[in-house]
Amino acid sequence: MSADIKILIKGNVKKVPFSFYSMWVASKIGITATIDHFNDDTILIEANGENNKIHEFVEWCKVGPYSSEIHDLRIKINGKMEKN
Repeated sequence: MSADIKILIKGNVKKVPFSFYSMWVASKIGITATIDHFNDDTILIEANGENNKIHEFVEWCKVGPYSSEIHDLRIKINGKMEKN
């Protein structure tokens, strides 16, 4: 079963290569993803893929690359907000 997901991430994610690693992880897992950057140290990731792969990607996003600091993470799967 396939899932569409939106992940809004706030924190120290622009000064580190969070976007680069996010795209690399998405590709490695086998999902498609796009990333939008905002001026307030926030990024929005939109991704699509199989449920188990999306779950794996979300778990990675909660931690991110070694030098990132996640202050807030909001997840919407198939249009419904999820608890972190």
